[in-house]
Amino acid sequence: EETSEKLLDRAEEFSAFLEENGIKEPKFCMDICLYRLALLDHCGKTDEMVPIFREMEPKVSEYTIRTLDAKYLLIFYTRYAVYLTDLMRYRECVNACENMELFLQMMEEAVRGNDFLELKGEIRSEQLGKVLGTKLQAQIFLSYLGEETYENARDTSERAIRQFSFPYDLKRQYQYRAELEAACGHAKEALYWVERSFDGKSWKEYISGPERSIFDIYTLLFIAAFIKKYDAETGVKIAGHIYQNCLSEIRRASAAGPVCELFMGWA
Repeated sequence: EETSEKLLDRAEEFSAFLEENGIKEPKFCMDICLYRLALLDHCGKTDEMVPIFREMEPKVSEYTIRTLDAKYLLIFYTRYAVYLTDLMRYRECVNACENMELFLQMMEEAVRGNDFLELKGEIRSEQLGKVLGTKLQAQIFLSYLGEETYENARDTSERAIRQFSFPYDLKRQYQYRAELEAACGHAKEALYWVERSFDGKSWKEYISGPERSIFDIYTLLFIAAFIKKYDAETGVKIAGHIYQNCLSEIRRASAAGPVCELFMGWA
C-alpha cells in the first residue's frame, strides 16, 4: 500500500509538470485516478474515494464525447458500482451496471446496423464481462437477502462467463457463481463451481496444497459462511479445514483482518 501511494503521488506530480508545460495527457491523468480508486477500494478507504469520483466524472464524460472512446467511461462506472457494493447499496450497483449494459448494447446495435460491417453471432466483450461480474456481486447479496431471484442472478453469471476466455478471468467468474449458489442454499452446486475455479481439484486438496492464495482462501471461507445458514454441518466442515490449514495466512493478510475476526468467531 505504501509503495503504491508513493508511485501514485509521483505520477500526479509528473502529470502536473506536463500540464504546466502545455502538454495535455488526459488518459494518463485518468489512469492515475482509476489506479488511486482501486487502491483505496482494496484498502477499504471508501470515504477517500468520493472526491476522486466527483473530480473525475466530468473529465471522463468530456473525454468520451470528444474522442468517442468509451473505455474510461466504462472503467470509471464499474469502479463506482464496486464502491456502491462496498457500501451495501446493492440495488444502486445493479442499476448502474444495467445502464452500462444498455450503453454497450446500443454500441453493438449501432455497429450491426451498418450494412458495410457484418457481425454474426454473439461478440465477446471483456468490458461487458467485468460489468456483468460487478452486477453479479451485488445480486449475490440481494439473493441472500431475498430481494433478487436466483434465476436473474444465474442469468447474469452465465452471460458473464461467456464473455471471457483467459483462465484467470474465468476463475473469478466461477468463484462468483459459487458464491451465488451458496447464498441461495445450493451447497453441492457451490462446491462444484468453486472446484471448477481450482482446475477441477477438490476444495480439500486445493486448500491443502501450495497453489492456494489468500484470495482463494477468502472465497472458500465466504462460501462456507453463506452455506452455514442452510447447511451448518457443511459450512463448519469447510471452515474447520481452513482453520487447520490456513489460519496463519489469514492472520498475515492485513486486508483480511475483519474476515479473520469473523472466522475466529465460529470456525
